[in-house]
Amino acid sequence: MCFNGIASPEQLAVLHQIFDDRCRAAGIQPGDPDHEILALRIISLFESGVQTAEEIIAALDERS
Repeated sequence: MCFNGIASPEQLAVLHQIFDDRCRAAGIQPGDPDHEILALRIISLFESGVQTAEEIIAALDERS
């Protein structure tokens, strides 16, 4: 997944899947402040060059 300033539909699908999986595992519901924080963390990682699902998941695990 190479980020060039615009995420492709495939990239968005991967990011969405990571987000959904993390929310489900942590019991984070829409409206919970952690819901937005997690989304921002995933996007931030992606924009900073952490782009494969495996890299993003590992980075999230490191910062947990």
